[in-house]
Amino acid sequence: MKTTITQQIIRENEYSNDDGITTLVISSECKKIRRHAFANCKNIANVVIEQSDEEISIEFEAFKGCTSLVMFQTHRPIYFYKDVGIRRTTQWMIKKF
Repeated sequence: MKTTITQQIIRENEYSNDDGITTLVISSECKKIRRHAFANCKNIANVVIEQSDEEISIEFEAFKGCTSLVMFQTHRPIYFYKDVGIRRTTQWMIKKF
């Protein structure tokens, strides 16, 4: 299921273990993704961060355990806090537009 997140801050563990998400769209209003926000969401294959001139912060292990993740698209500046948990396969890539 495609899920669009419009809140400014995605809280720690807020969507963790949600196997219903397959495509995740983070809106331009979002400013921060907290630690483990999407941890162990095993069916997320695509993440799209919508365009904004403002930087978005992604905290430690926000996507840890997202074993299906193959595409991470961004349309804005990103600040990564350490390891965000998205380096699991040679197939996945970050595509910046």
